[in-house]
Amino acid sequence: MRRTVLTWLLVILQTFAVKAFAANNQTQPDNSGSGSSQLVSISSALAQTNDPSPERLPQIESRYLILVPSLTGMSLNNARAMLSNMGLQVGQITSAESRAEPKTVLEQSPEPETRVRPGTAISLVIATPILITVPSLNGLSLDDAQATLLDTDLQIGQITSAESRYEPGTVLEQTPKARTRVRSDTPVSLVVATPALITVPPLTGKSLNYARSVLSELDLQTGKLTTIESDIQPGIVLEQSPEAGSQVQAKTSVTLAISSRSMVDVPSVIGLELPEARELLEHSGLIPVVDSWNSRGEKTLVNGQNPKPRSSVRRGSSVVLTLKAIIEPPALKPPTQNTVPWRAIIAGAALITILGGAFLFMRSGRPKPPSTSREPRVSIHETLDYGTQQVQATENPEKLPTTVIKIHPDQGTQEVNRS
Repeated sequence: MRRTVLTWLLVILQTFAVKAFAANNQTQPDNSGSGSSQLVSISSALAQTNDPSPERLPQIESRYLILVPSLTGMSLNNARAMLSNMGLQVGQITSAESRAEPKTVLEQSPEPETRVRPGTAISLVIATPILITVPSLNGLSLDDAQATLLDTDLQIGQITSAESRYEPGTVLEQTPKARTRVRSDTPVSLVVATPALITVPPLTGKSLNYARSVLSELDLQTGKLTTIESDIQPGIVLEQSPEAGSQVQAKTSVTLAISSRSMVDVPSVIGLELPEARELLEHSGLIPVVDSWNSRGEKTLVNGQNPKPRSSVRRGSSVVLTLKAIIEPPALKPPTQNTVPWRAIIAGAALITILGGAFLFMRSGRPKPPSTSREPRVSIHETLDYGTQQVQATENPEKLPTTVIKIHPDQGTQEVNRS
């Protein structure tokens, strides 16, 4: 509004100046034919002022100097109209980056209030948007990318995500591309990385080395290793966690359980009978093996074993047993009443009586040996069979008046008592 008022004042002052100049020259001959054709009627000019826009400003056609108006801040269209109405022309138009509204007049030449001839061309410099070079954001974190955009007078556009093995939140793509020239406050869209999901492979039944190689190729890590006692080859994967087919992120650790041979301590079976020794070894997960060269039936004792007691061996190992036979003395059967030979007993008793009397008669003249309280003993030595035993007296029983020998059904030393 202020600019329009100033423009009208300039137009009115210029009109009065032209009229005064014409009045001073009325007595001079008019070489052009008619002096009124060189003037603009004020009434016709005022009749055109109903519309204050520059397009409706009165046209001034004169051969005299015109005061150049100020066009700075006007739009290019308004500047064109004003210059045209004042009998001036638009000259060369150049542009310069500015934060002002695009196509706004920033500079003019000649400068305002310069007097020029009608038809003079006025050069203009108009505003164009400031172009900013889009920085490269690929590889930056989302926070760093946002800070960079704000520092360069650009806006953060739409943010989308895509699976990638890069660190989550890393910028993968940008629109517009890097080094593109755009206006300030242009939004830049970003694509950031999200963890890529990896399918866990099946590892059960595979060797530990193979499992480690596969996990490394898939960008997965070998987690905690545990062992499970098994009869299969050691180092085979028996269990895994997460399970095969699971979707996990990169660098996820996969826990593996591998096979290992079970170890047991060999129990001591020396001194046990063979059935007891077998039961104890089988209960411990071991296999008893009998040395047949030293065995003599089931009624035998273990007097040796290999491996030795308290040795640590694998479950299912064999233990070789060395045996010895259990020898028992023959049982003495008491005589039955129906089979007692009474005649032989009576004859034997008579013979013993006669022999005893003769013996006493022969020893009656000899000094009697000193008595002793120690009882004669008989040693019975066992043999390998159950037949006749060998009897050996530690004292001569014939020198005793009467000797009764009692043989017990056990082995070892037997007793000999006097009657």
